[in-house]
Amino acid sequence: MSVTRRKFIQAIAVAAGAATLPVLSGCNDYDEKYAAKPPKRDSAFFPQSVMSGDPRSDSVILWTRVEDEAASGDVSVTLQVSTKENFSAVIVETSLDALAINDHCLKVRVTSLSPYTTYYYRFIYNNEMSPTGRTKTAAAADDDRKVKYAFVSCQDYIGRYYNAYLRLLEEDMSDVDFVVHLGDYIYETAGDPSFQDASDERAIVFEDVDGAVPVRSPDGSVFYGAQSVDNYRQLYKTYRSDPVLRKVHEKFPLVAIWDDHEFSDDSWQNNATYHGVTTGEGSLIRKTNSEQVYFEYMPIDQDSVAGSTLGTEGRIDVDTGKLSQGNVAENGVGSLSQGVPIYRNLRFGKNLELFLTDFRTHRPDHLIPEDAFPGSVIAPVGPAANPALSHFSVDDLTPVARGALTQILTGMYIRFYETLGQSVEDTSVNAASKAAELSGGTLSTGYIFAVIDGAVAAGQLDEQTGGAIKADITANLQPTDALSYYSLGKTALYGDLGSRYFVVKSAYDALTNSIVPGSAQNAFGEDQFAWLQSGLSGSDATWRVLGSSVSLTPMVLGLDSVLPDSVKSRLPASLQNDFYLNVDQWDGFQKFRDGELLSALRATDRSENGVLAIAGDIHSTWVSDHADGRMCFTTSSVSSATFHELLETQAAGLVKAVAAADPALGAEDLQGNVDSLLSMADHIMQESDARVKLGRTGEHGIGVMEVDSKGANVTFYQLMPHSAGLDMIKTSYYDSPRVVLDRMFERKFRVESNTLVQLGQF
Repeated sequence: MSVTRRKFIQAIAVAAGAATLPVLSGCNDYDEKYAAKPPKRDSAFFPQSVMSGDPRSDSVILWTRVEDEAASGDVSVTLQVSTKENFSAVIVETSLDALAINDHCLKVRVTSLSPYTTYYYRFIYNNEMSPTGRTKTAAAADDDRKVKYAFVSCQDYIGRYYNAYLRLLEEDMSDVDFVVHLGDYIYETAGDPSFQDASDERAIVFEDVDGAVPVRSPDGSVFYGAQSVDNYRQLYKTYRSDPVLRKVHEKFPLVAIWDDHEFSDDSWQNNATYHGVTTGEGSLIRKTNSEQVYFEYMPIDQDSVAGSTLGTEGRIDVDTGKLSQGNVAENGVGSLSQGVPIYRNLRFGKNLELFLTDFRTHRPDHLIPEDAFPGSVIAPVGPAANPALSHFSVDDLTPVARGALTQILTGMYIRFYETLGQSVEDTSVNAASKAAELSGGTLSTGYIFAVIDGAVAAGQLDEQTGGAIKADITANLQPTDALSYYSLGKTALYGDLGSRYFVVKSAYDALTNSIVPGSAQNAFGEDQFAWLQSGLSGSDATWRVLGSSVSLTPMVLGLDSVLPDSVKSRLPASLQNDFYLNVDQWDGFQKFRDGELLSALRATDRSENGVLAIAGDIHSTWVSDHADGRMCFTTSSVSSATFHELLETQAAGLVKAVAAADPALGAEDLQGNVDSLLSMADHIMQESDARVKLGRTGEHGIGVMEVDSKGANVTFYQLMPHSAGLDMIKTSYYDSPRVVLDRMFERKFRVESNTLVQLGQF
């Protein structure tokens, strides 16, 4: 698939002290040309206000957007930069064009700045002025001073407010040097019922609905995901309508990377994952549309990435040749031959170098396909010893048993495709095709027995025939144990349970450690990982920090290893396992994480501390110690539904699947047992892996890290979703911030001499 060549957002280099309009002087706000009619402040022409980003010791990116319905083409904007808040010491004043083709977004790289210096900036259009922004350059590489920065992620707008950001606007946070946003700045869906609950005040309805992607929910309802340029632009404009978010951007430089929702949930390369791979969801145009708008609306210096040399003169034109390149195969699955690079490093004095990585653009697919038939065998794992891993070849069955089994499987697929609203003809053809694929395969005994028992219980198969099929299978078992998708926890024909979420740990460990090679688990891709290895090994910063959109922390629900037998015995056998809760993150590529990646994070001769990682994505707060000074600090969501809320949704689906597989189980009693386990989830997960030092799944918050030559301090500022009967997320407290601030609490850690210390009791 080819992409039409387009012109994208341009960052324009402006050197401080080399203004193209007369430089203001004296102690007044304006020079003579403004005396007769001073510009109007805080103009409606700047509805998304201003931003700065990617600060370096001598440069910074400045951003704004002009909205003027009367303007039919490009518009001229004046930029002013000053070392004084009252603009009595202007060092830049220049006229620039905000192009209509870029939605009148304007990014400017200001160069020749002084290290570790606060600057103030504003834009003027049609004699009206934007809010004033404050930014700060990085300290010089040899400057031994403290660096303090916040790290945040996951700020869903729909039905939710950014109350957690109020903490950043307090006076004691004025010394924060910059804010790192680790992804999910926007959510591409406008009302996904699985996690979004719109309110009258916080809702999004796509104006270009014809350009959006329709997505069918399990209940048959339809919601929409962004696809067109207009869709993605509408999201950024709507999210930036929030006054608290605008104030944060006006006050601090932003250093940002994307995760999945800037494109599509749980995405990889140019593929979405909405439909459980019932159809291929690759789209190059959707991927590049999301990239274009990200570069238009985020103050990222897209010219200084992947180790490239920062230019100081002229325009930086970003066209389709610099965005992701790839294609979509006939089956609808996409791939990228060249992903756009946004990974980059920023130096902040002697004590910090930040390495920002991209987990989505260059990664392989999830190791368990969402459309994998649960009973399909992946690989043998040793001599026959475990009945749960027994398997058989369909070809070894009698023709009668084989025909009956094929009929059962065809019926399963027919019933599933009917739920998708397919035509009778398509349903029959697709179901027959799927059953035929399995007719010559090797299948899991346990899964097929469960299917047969279910068909008998539903009256779809008589008990005698079912018994005969099972007897034929038992007589033809293979002499080895085998790993199947069923043994990984997958029970549905299509879906994310057992493929991305709630995956059986022992089986997945076997898959990742013995079957899928580590090289196939490199989520960074070869080029990005080579850049990361080279940068980390060559850095002499006291603290090297890895910015990862997803967590390195292992997240295991140890229902087998942690629960006492008295509790475990009340669970069905299928739940008496340890589970990885989410293999969309680094747990999904654990062999590469625990091998090559963690090896790259070791201390070196040039930097005696192990690399610290900061992460987001998982809507919960985690701290893990990976030995030798290598730690991961994962911040929770600013506003998005907590991981505990998502666990409740996933657990309900798991209960439904388990109860359907074994109708003898009482679904109500099973749900009660699972609810009891969820109340203990934080404790269970913290006890499930010795590397985990903190796990809190039900709290929102932001993280702040301070580093100097002696140590690193991390403080999580946490907020419960509900407190004293008040909803802390779905109600705005912007006009009464003390309601929120008085209910926030802290969790603190310190790293010194490659040792992690918890400060205080939690």
